[in-house]
Amino acid sequence: MSCIVGLCLLPILYDTDENKPRPDYNHPEASEITKSLKKSPSGQGFVHFASDGVYRSFNSRGEVLDYKQLSPEEIALMLASYKPLLDAETFAKLEAKMQGKDGRNVTDMEQILHPGPNVRPIKLNEKEKTEPTETASPAGAA
Repeated sequence: MSCIVGLCLLPILYDTDENKPRPDYNHPEASEITKSLKKSPSGQGFVHFASDGVYRSFNSRGEVLDYKQLSPEEIALMLASYKPLLDAETFAKLEAKMQGKDGRNVTDMEQILHPGPNVRPIKLNEKEKTEPTETASPAGAA
């Protein structure tokens, strides 16, 4: 899971594939955080625990549907729930990265609803690179 060492953390699909790794929800509070977020009606969306301490739910188009600004205590719970998915070195890096974070300090709605490339899930950055972009023609050009 090398994406975790980058600036975003773990996107977790919420489909029904039993073979996909899932966080350890032996921490009921972490489970409640995940359950509290609205999910994509299509079932094709995902949730993402980001490096800014905000836990976001995205639809399949990469739009934020819901979010929760996590307290340091909630961040610690989420980290503990993800620990079984990671090797010790990756988890230590993730834990160090989240040290001192408080998602409640993220109050800019633009950042919450449209996280930048250093915060949003890597798959959205990759999608942006592969999608053709429209180019505007200069004013007066025919």
